[in-house]
Amino acid sequence: MVQELQKQREAMAHQLREMRIQTRLGLYCPRLAVMRGVRTELSYVLRDAKESGEVIGELLKALGEMEFLFGPDLCRHLDEIYQRCVHAFTLRQQFTPLMADEEQRRIVASEAEELRWIFDQLSGLRNAFGPYLEIDSREET
Repeated sequence: MVQELQKQREAMAHQLREMRIQTRLGLYCPRLAVMRGVRTELSYVLRDAKESGEVIGELLKALGEMEFLFGPDLCRHLDEIYQRCVHAFTLRQQFTPLMADEEQRRIVASEAEELRWIFDQLSGLRNAFGPYLEIDSREET
């Protein structure tokens, strides 16, 4: 009787591990798609050295379901990336050749600062998303 209960317990533990792996596999593809979307959009910003409305739209699309896929820390970080991309785009839209030199310098400096911050995020994406893309981890993320 005790051996039978032990076997049932081991079987249930095995099933639980398998269910967790299947759950993580089901989350893997959408999570990877978000990471790739963010990486692609940040790469466009890096390539063009500016933010565009089209890139912001694609970034927003990539981040659309992040609250359901990631923890609050990563969601806050991704939201900050989005907000700073929007801010860089807004700064570019404010710039006009007819404005005062001091105002032009302020806008260019602010945009450059935002773009540098955005560029720096590209190198950390793998580490930020890493815990969410591990399939065989025993801990739930």
